[in-house]
Amino acid sequence: MTDMKQLIKKHKKPVMAAGIVLVCLLLAGVRWFSSYSSSARSKSEKQSKNRASETPVVAAFVCKKVNFTDELVLTGTMQGGARIEFRFNRDGRIQKLNYRVGDNVKRGAVVAELETGEAYLKLQQAESELSQVIDLYRSGAIAKPRLTQAQLAAELARKEYDRSFIRAPRDGALGELNVEVGDTVTPQNTVATLVSIENVFVEMGVIERDLGKLHLGQSVHVEVETYPGAVFKGKIASIAPQVEGASRTRTVRAEIPNGERLLLPGMFARAYIFIQEKPNTLVVPAAAIRSSNGKHTVYGVRENNKIQEVPVEIGYESSDYTEILSGVGEGDKVVASLPDNLRDGLSVEVIEEKEYQGRHSRESGIDENPISPSKE
Repeated sequence: MTDMKQLIKKHKKPVMAAGIVLVCLLLAGVRWFSSYSSSARSKSEKQSKNRASETPVVAAFVCKKVNFTDELVLTGTMQGGARIEFRFNRDGRIQKLNYRVGDNVKRGAVVAELETGEAYLKLQQAESELSQVIDLYRSGAIAKPRLTQAQLAAELARKEYDRSFIRAPRDGALGELNVEVGDTVTPQNTVATLVSIENVFVEMGVIERDLGKLHLGQSVHVEVETYPGAVFKGKIASIAPQVEGASRTRTVRAEIPNGERLLLPGMFARAYIFIQEKPNTLVVPAAAIRSSNGKHTVYGVRENNKIQEVPVEIGYESSDYTEILSGVGEGDKVVASLPDNLRDGLSVEVIEEKEYQGRHSRESGIDENPISPSKE
């Protein structure tokens, strides 16, 4: 017990010194953290004030009267017309495929064939026997029933051999190919599909907002990457009655005459649907207008780069531009797209001036005759 007291007495001062040092370090850490937090808050507040005081950067739109064309631009995929599914009517192994997906196929052409070894030998044997029977019948050595029997056997062998081939019943394009050489198939397997391409279709998804602009028979001009600069003309053939998916779109189908069979199923297509043309019209970008409670305003950019909120009366609206009936005139400049921090009387920095960029008007091509590109 005496030894323990002496041990404690011996180490008492070093332990107390270590404790004092630890407390000092903790106090210093608390002061540093408090100072750092205060500095960070001050810096953040200063940055926020600086951002609030920064001059907004905008693009200005120069108002002019233009030939305002509203044209709906949609994308879709080329589809064929009537579809025919190809199946073999016997079991077998694929020996040959003569076409690839998208290839044009003529009526009577062999699309696919099975291994024909056994069927071909049976056909050769049956035709050889028929030839012999015909000679015997002509010499009077056998009666006609024997000839009829040989003819029937040869006909059956020919039909069995022909079952090894799939031939196109009409002109078209190969829309699908579901097998490869060497695959074993049964009559239940769809080997390929043939689609009619005298008339093709473009299927496009149209949002609800634009559906009111479309109607059956409306002219559609289509471009495909395969033929740059060429325009194919058609009409809207159907508008799906139901809205589909989360995108809230309805499928619009446009029919395109394809007499030269240049358009093939699967091609990516860009469709232009002419909606309206308004000559000598003042327009501003749709993004330049602020609407609230049925009232519309724009921010005019004055000579000293200060902006002024101006009430306007609007007319026809497209997805990109809006017709202005009153409020601004030719030569006026408005903020082309509205950032959140704009307010009346604020000074802005104009970094770009924009003008109306109308799409190429295709209204002149609404005639019935399709434009066929050169095959070169």
